[in-house]
Amino acid sequence: MTRRHGLDASRVTLDEVTATPGWYPDPRGTGTLRYFDGESWTEHVALPPPTVVPGWKGARLGRPPLGAGSLANPGRRLAARLLDQLFVLPVLVVLLVVLVVGFAHEIARWTNGPSNQATPIAGIVAFELSVFGIILIFFVFSFLYEALTTVRWGRSPGKAIMKIRPVRLDDTALSVGRAFGRAGAFHVAGFVQLLQILDALWCLWDEDAQCLHDKVCDTLVVSDD
Repeated sequence: MTRRHGLDASRVTLDEVTATPGWYPDPRGTGTLRYFDGESWTEHVALPPPTVVPGWKGARLGRPPLGAGSLANPGRRLAARLLDQLFVLPVLVVLLVVLVVGFAHEIARWTNGPSNQATPIAGIVAFELSVFGIILIFFVFSFLYEALTTVRWGRSPGKAIMKIRPVRLDDTALSVGRAFGRAGAFHVAGFVQLLQILDALWCLWDEDAQCLHDKVCDTLVVSDD
């Protein structure tokens, strides 16, 4: 058996090499290309050309660059989020009005009382606890608003207005558990301001335009138009 440049000629089959000179996969299995001069393998090797990746986000997932099914533009996602915040804002306003009116009454009662009375430390602590309670109530309400509307209609009202919707990677609708998990991941990040900012901005550079809460739940946000 003859050897050509250290290669076993018996490994060279017609399926691997023809008589035409050119670059072919190295029969050594190195993953590189080796030049065949028409008669034998040479010592010239080269790296294979890089795989050409389509130039839009979502291409590797089979998503179109534009139109229905394409990944939602970050600007539309932000607009949808702001609209949803406007829809739940009245709840926060009502809670704050109740808090202010109630403590305004307590402050007036303390101000009009005897001048030698002690500072109502308990009242101040109660006010701080009430503020924390309002924040917690608003957090729970916002979480339920997003989760329940997604379960019922497949997206929140803000997303419906902006014609975008969350889906799983296989393009199916979110299950109840996944809808609650996605909403929970986003709102839990809100307790750490830097984390929520990072979560919201992540879709700008992510190859699949996913925010961090999308990655946690394996979801995408796609366009409907």
